[in-house]
Amino acid sequence: MQQRNFTEELDFLEKLGGMFFNLGEEQLIRDLRTNVKAGVISSSLKEREAAFGHNRKAASNLKSILTLFIESLDDFTLKILIVAAAVSISKMLNSVVQMITEVDHRSTAWIEGFAIFIAVLVSSLLTTVNNYQKQKQFALLNSISDSRKMVNLIRDGVQLFVHQSEILVGDLIQVDNGMEIPADGILVLSHDISCDESAMTGNNNHKP
Repeated sequence: MQQRNFTEELDFLEKLGGMFFNLGEEQLIRDLRTNVKAGVISSSLKEREAAFGHNRKAASNLKSILTLFIESLDDFTLKILIVAAAVSISKMLNSVVQMITEVDHRSTAWIEGFAIFIAVLVSSLLTTVNNYQKQKQFALLNSISDSRKMVNLIRDGVQLFVHQSEILVGDLIQVDNGMEIPADGILVLSHDISCDESAMTGNNNHKP
């Protein structure tokens, strides 16, 4: 879906002999080895997944603290401060000499060299910790939201309530009111059905 440019799926179905509701219905059913009333056969699930793939999402790995820390340094203001800190540290070499030769400034000569560097370090650490906590919270919310995405499908003529990640090509899904469409598919039978595409298109008009 993310790689298509227009209506490649519809064009492919037309090459098979027509749309599902036209000449290509029987051919499509035979190719998918499914049944528009009983769904797929459970004994063919492994073979079906090997042939068509699965509907499971790839697990997203959390960024490490080190990665987040490096990313936090990629800020224009912090870059300026880092340059200023480098200049200050280079001047600190002269301060070391002053610490040795000038007794009156010995206790404060090091402060100017490290002040900006400490400020950058603290700012980056705070940003890193904050981003890491947000990342964990976002992953938790996604996990909770994803766990609730259950669908009704029919296999072997029996209605099942499973997670949408278990859907395979050829499965017969029962779409209920307010349900999020779990995958691309072809409408087999419906009565007064419409869909809300506002989340995708921004248009609040329901499409029949």
